[in-house]
Amino acid sequence: MKKEIKYGCFLYGSFITSMFVLFLVLAVAVFVFFVVLSDDIVKTEFSSLQEAKKSGAFERGWLPPILPETSQNIVEINDLDINNGWGSFNYDINERELYIQKLIQKLGAKYKTNNNIEILTFTKKQSSWAIELPLKKGKGKYTIN
Repeated sequence: MKKEIKYGCFLYGSFITSMFVLFLVLAVAVFVFFVVLSDDIVKTEFSSLQEAKKSGAFERGWLPPILPETSQNIVEINDLDINNGWGSFNYDINERELYIQKLIQKLGAKYKTNNNIEILTFTKKQSSWAIELPLKKGKGKYTIN
């Protein structure tokens, strides 16, 4: 038989049990927040290709190995939990053909078009890259897996 001690207006045994349950619920909530829900997503922005090179961004492997020389507003976003990344860049559209040739010749990129978007895919150091270049815009998007 459980003995309960009356403490003020609470039964002491029930109060301790309630506090223990509350502690467990809070502990689980903190665990879920920090382990399950918090992503390690890192976003880095560069105003130019020169700034990206100077920062060592290419050595880290999260930017495409080749970007157009006129690249600006470069954005890299990396999800470190799942080891994926994506990003974008702007460039002078007059550099498009030269850029595509470099990707094909230097990296063995495969070329296809889909709905007015040129898509180049290649693999480097066990990472799969896809670079999308809309036909009439000096913008590019990329993904790495």
